[in-house]
Amino acid sequence: MNLIIPKKISLISLFFFLAIIILPFADNLTGVFFKLKIMSEGSIGSPSQIMRFFLILLVLAFVNIEKFEQPMKITLIIFSYLLMVETTIACVHFNFIAFISGILFSLKLLFTVSCYFYISYWIDYDKQRTVFVIKQLINYGTVVATLVLVSYFSGFYISNYNVGIATRGLFISGNGLGSVLGISTILLIYFTKKITFFSLFHISLLILTTALLGTKASLVYLLFSLFLLMKKLLAQKPFLSIFFGVCFCFYILIPLIDILGSIFENIIYKFNHIDNKLTLIASSRDVFIRNALSHLNVESYNVLRILFGGGAYYAYTDYTTMALIKRKYLENDLFELFFSYGITAVIVHFGSFIFSLNQCFNRSNMIIGLSLTLLFLSSITMGLLYNGTSAITYAICLAIASKGTKVEAKDF
Repeated sequence: MNLIIPKKISLISLFFFLAIIILPFADNLTGVFFKLKIMSEGSIGSPSQIMRFFLILLVLAFVNIEKFEQPMKITLIIFSYLLMVETTIACVHFNFIAFISGILFSLKLLFTVSCYFYISYWIDYDKQRTVFVIKQLINYGTVVATLVLVSYFSGFYISNYNVGIATRGLFISGNGLGSVLGISTILLIYFTKKITFFSLFHISLLILTTALLGTKASLVYLLFSLFLLMKKLLAQKPFLSIFFGVCFCFYILIPLIDILGSIFENIIYKFNHIDNKLTLIASSRDVFIRNALSHLNVESYNVLRILFGGGAYYAYTDYTTMALIKRKYLENDLFELFFSYGITAVIVHFGSFIFSLNQCFNRSNMIIGLSLTLLFLSSITMGLLYNGTSAITYAICLAIASKGTKVEAKDF
């Protein structure tokens, strides 16, 4: 692919180098500490947290240098709101650890917000810049896939389940990886101008890693990717595709089914043994949400929690009785936002998606609209905003959707 380098990209190049190269390595270092039991999941001061905090400060500096006044104002307003909620709640519970945890939690949101505004205002409806950013999103998936495969073949990795061979490499969250790899694969297939040996190898690398995750989310992205790949192959090389398709069915299909059975063994087992399929699909998140709603107290002044939430640490729990007990995170962005920062945060999240999707439809940018929809569905079913690895993917895709131009494979 020939990349037309946009003018004045030194700052944006540095940003993407840190976001798509350095950050995954920081996440893997956190995974190493987790694997060696040096740190537990979500521990304060992990390499991932430190790197993302540094990147937030850097993005704000870049926004100031580029003189993007509107993004700076909106980002600071959002952070002020989050800080106000956490500080107000801290004045009620007087728990310093809870306050620090809430601030760290809010910084995860600020990371997504700051990245979105910086990238979207930098793109500014420029085709060359839109192409550049889409390529970075594909590169991000490639870096993540390489790290997962290297750790897997080295034998030093984190298994997704107790059974089967599914793995997320040295990343903490498997569901977040499914979104990163899935969207990168879909965009790579769609924007590949001509299927060559190299491009097919690149696509196969991402597809293989997506399948290796063995999660329900990765399975959905895998099916979308395979459908797009078959469609493109049939359009470009129909006779060769049919020939290889027949050979595939005769010689490779059955062994491949056995391998996929080992990868998705956990899902297959649960499907056969869980009667309530909704609980299976939701991975019991529906149970967690119902339990959270049953604990929510909205009597007297607590009714304000509907508008402003209860802070990230306590959320739906009681400030007095849960002081030393870590609550269950719901892994669902809508409910996490609602319980932590109120209905206002939910409206902002949902509204930004609707606005960006509408922008896609207005420019007939359907593949970006599809990618954004898949990411948003992942957000409201398994959570993306609080997962640093996948949050940057959502921020980039949202930026392309809202302020990018329509691009085709011929533009790459």
